[in-house]
Amino acid sequence: MKKNIFISLISMLLLISCGNNLNGVYKNTDDKSLFKEIEFVGKNTVIIHSWMDLSYGYVRDGDVIRLSGEASGVFFTVDDRKTLIGGGMFFSGEKFVKQ
Repeated sequence: MKKNIFISLISMLLLISCGNNLNGVYKNTDDKSLFKEIEFVGKNTVIIHSWMDLSYGYVRDGDVIRLSGEASGVFFTVDDRKTLIGGGMFFSGEKFVKQ
């Protein structure tokens, strides 16, 4: 009985710790796009790699990641654990896959 509880507890902790982690580089699947990669750093910073690197804050609300400040009209939807789909004026429909 104790062994089952322990295994369940460890499984829950792993799901919680991995489930919300965006950190890393997501590469655009469209090689011709102006926006090549987006990189999530820490708990609330995203860097958009283009002809110049642009840094913004972001807020995650469930499966939606919304950039803040000047880029407040840009958002991404979490498609699965490794894929983000862009939304808003510049990223609409663009697909980014975690590297």
